[in-house]
Amino acid sequence: MTAGGTFLDRLRNAGVTPADSETLRLQKSLMFFATGLICFASIVWLMIYWQLGPRFSSNLPFALQLMLVGNLLVYLKTLDFNVFRLIQLSLFLFTPFVAQWSIGSFITASGISLWALLAPIGAVLFIGPPESLADMALAMCRLLNDDFSINEMHLELRIGIGTGPVVAGVVGKKKFIYDLWGDTVNIASRVTTEGVPGVVQVDQRTYQRLRNGFDFQEPLTIYLKGKGNMVVHRLIGRRAETTGSG
Repeated sequence: MTAGGTFLDRLRNAGVTPADSETLRLQKSLMFFATGLICFASIVWLMIYWQLGPRFSSNLPFALQLMLVGNLLVYLKTLDFNVFRLIQLSLFLFTPFVAQWSIGSFITASGISLWALLAPIGAVLFIGPPESLADMALAMCRLLNDDFSINEMHLELRIGIGTGPVVAGVVGKKKFIYDLWGDTVNIASRVTTEGVPGVVQVDQRTYQRLRNGFDFQEPLTIYLKGKGNMVVHRLIGRRAETTGSG
């Protein structure tokens, strides 16, 4: 193996542990390379502007690189992928707007704020829709349970999550409504209806996608209207041993 190959392998496997799944390994590698590409792109962007005439300060690109690399070094030491991922995506989201504000208008900055689109795209890529839904559902229940300043009536939520194909579209001629149809929607609705206030309940398909990163109560068999008996799982939270690695 060449020296270059060895170096690239070290970069690709930085922060990867033997216990990581293939998906998590890929997410860590992609986040690592995305950090490097953003650092490189910020310098290229500044050099292009300097060649064209505008002499913007290099302070912001340099500060961005320091924060990205600094967070990367902390991650390599702590292996806390959740924190690393959150900080990097936050930098991807907010730095372009700060750069545009410091330069002036959208046109003057050549639409640099559009770089912020990397954050939501990265969130889907590095976190994943199933995990994001589960985290959001847990956060909603936790917020209502812990912060009564926004929940004076002590309301509780029943949340059900289903996984599968759906049909989406806009209905109506005068009042347009975006809606979803399909068996998956019906299952999620039934799982929600038969749930317990303050509890997130998921179907078997969702459980299969979340079980490696989340803890669940023992499976329950309940009767769902129109579906018969079905196994459901009640979500507890992120698995302790995966909190630091995603």
